Order: sequence, then C-alpha cells, then structure tokens
Amino acid sequence: MAGGYHPPAMNILLTGHGTLGLPLAQRLTALGHRVRVLSRRQRGDVPWEVVVGRLDDCEAVRAAADGCERVIHNGARQSDRHDLDAHPEFIATNVVGSANVFHAAVQAGVGHVVHLSSDVVLGTSAPAEELEAAGRARCVRDSDPPDARNIYDAGKVLAEDLARYYRRQHGLSVTMLRPGWFPPPDRLPDHEFVYRLLGHCLWVGDVIAAVLAAMANPAQGEFLIHAAVPFTESDAGELLGDPVAVLRRYWPGETQWWLAQGLPTPPVRWWAEIGPAREQLGYAPALDFARAVGRMQAGKSPWPTAGVQLAR
Repeated sequence: MAGGYHPPAMNILLTGHGTLGLPLAQRLTALGHRVRVLSRRQRGDVPWEVVVGRLDDCEAVRAAADGCERVIHNGARQSDRHDLDAHPEFIATNVVGSANVFHAAVQAGVGHVVHLSSDVVLGTSAPAEELEAAGRARCVRDSDPPDARNIYDAGKVLAEDLARYYRRQHGLSVTMLRPGWFPPPDRLPDHEFVYRLLGHCLWVGDVIAAVLAAMANPAQGEFLIHAAVPFTESDAGELLGDPVAVLRRYWPGETQWWLAQGLPTPPVRWWAEIGPAREQLGYAPALDFARAVGRMQAGKSPWPTAGVQLAR
C-alpha cells in the first residue's frame, strides 16, 4: 500500500468506525500509534480504545480529544440524504459535530487535524443527465466553487467552511481531503469498480495513504483524492461520447483484454485533477485502471488488501 509515513508514536483521535474508520484504525495501530476511536457504538474486540459517544455531544467530543496530538475527523452520517425528515440529524452530526471536533481540537492543543470531506462539495453528485448536458466530460478541480446537491453535500460544504474559520481565527492546523467514493469490496462487481476508477471511484487503501500523507505533510488546503488518470481537456468529448477511443489511446493492451471479455464501457462523465495532492501532500495512489485490469488478467481480485483488512 502507498503511504510511507512513519513518525514517532502519537495519541490519535479518529472519529467514525465504518468503511474507512475500521481499516484506518488498523493501519494506524500497526504503525505504533495509540488510537482512540469516537464511535456511536462499540465494535467487538479491537486493539484500540473505543469511546462511545455522538459527534453532536460537545462534552463527549471534548473528552475524546483530551490528550490527543492528532485528530482524523472521518465520522459523518451518510444514509437517507434525500429524506427531508433526516435533515436535522445530518445537521446535528455532520455540521454541529464537525464544529465540535474543530473546537475540541483547538481547546486540546491538537497539533494537526485531517478532515475527511468529499468530492461532492464540488457538485459531483449532480444527475447523470446534467453532467452529460455539456456534451463533454468535466475535469473537477479543487478550485471549483461549492455546489451542494443534497443535505449530505451541504453538510460537507459547511464543515469545510467551519474548518477554514477555525484555521483562520483560532490557528487550527487542518488539511481537508476530498476523496471520491471508496466502496467496500462487496458493494460493486469487480469490473464495475475497475471501470469507475476512471472517474469517481477509488480504493480505500489509497484514501488511507492520503490520510497518512496529510499527517506527514500538514498542508493548509483542500485536496481531491482519487485514482490517477492521464486525461486532459482534449479527451473530454470522447470520454463522454466514445470512451473506448480514449482507453485505447492510453491503455491499448488493457483495453483489448477488457473488450475481449465483453465488459461494458459506459460514458466517463467526469474525472478529478489530483495534481495538488500529489505535489503538496506527496499523495501517490497505488491503484489505477491499468493496475486493476492487470490484477484481473492475472486471475486476481482487483481489490488489493495488503495493509487494509477488509472482508472479500
């Protein structure tokens, strides 16, 4: 797995215990850190401290942050984002909860916070027909304006604003990461996961590598975290209208094998520019389309698991 961060052991608060939180806690523990996880529920027998509490409980967050040198804020509500009745819970957890984390980090004298935001703050959850209306794929960049499409997106936008406020007014050191979707291995068929590496998908191990990179290089900014693609604006029309032409241009061998298997090649509606994360954080994603296809050609699962213990 990418990510060669090996600092002295530290006390780390991690919020959230799900798809990212669990393997991230495993990785941090393996690196020798003392990990404390703030979670809404206990999770079996794990080799790190679990504090049961809610993000919208400021006292619980403050107690969890006490004595910690780093905070990784990953916890968030995700389900029912299109249900109006769920909005108060989203605001309580994702907005008030984030404010509580940043406030507690300042009070506890935490050296650095890594905040897990999302690429949805830039409008990537827009409907397919809207994304296709321009007649070309979109390159998403960190400098794009916020464009929330549901209450989850809006909460992420507000949480980023809060992080910038605490950075500007209270001296909080914080890096914001904007990963794409990192599904667990049982969520997508192998071929669908591999094809989505061309757009809005990435391997959870690369998200973990990005977190470690942000801890090692505490840049004060916002960074898209995705699989690497070679696309340029000159590819944008074909990515939407004739993606096979683009695949053949960059990956002729892998594309020939892909087509021989009868695997689908739907439009690629957008891709992310990860240059800033590479240059400022040292982020180096380990899994891309070519490597994943190579694993499939070798008869392996495209989902690497080394250093990331996820059920397959």
